[in-house]
Amino acid sequence: MSASGFTVHVEFVLREGARRGASDVHFKPGPQRGGIYFEINNELYTFSENVPRDEMEKIVRTPVPNCADRRRSTSADRSTTVTLA
Repeated sequence: MSASGFTVHVEFVLREGARRGASDVHFKPGPQRGGIYFEINNELYTFSENVPRDEMEKIVRTPVPNCADRRRSTSADRSTTVTLA
């Protein structure tokens, strides 16, 4: 899939998060598969925990216009949180 395809996927996830009332969307890579979580009223709700790691890495690197993008890195995990405005 091209980079533009991942951009569309990320935008779909962000729109769905906004539709559900999320303040933040968390993208968290795992050892084999990654997870996408919506933060609603300070609680995390699972959107998907079945995203292959290589796809998750591409999603995490996709720039998202018009959102506050906070990236955190540790040696074991790199996650991205996007705050919906």
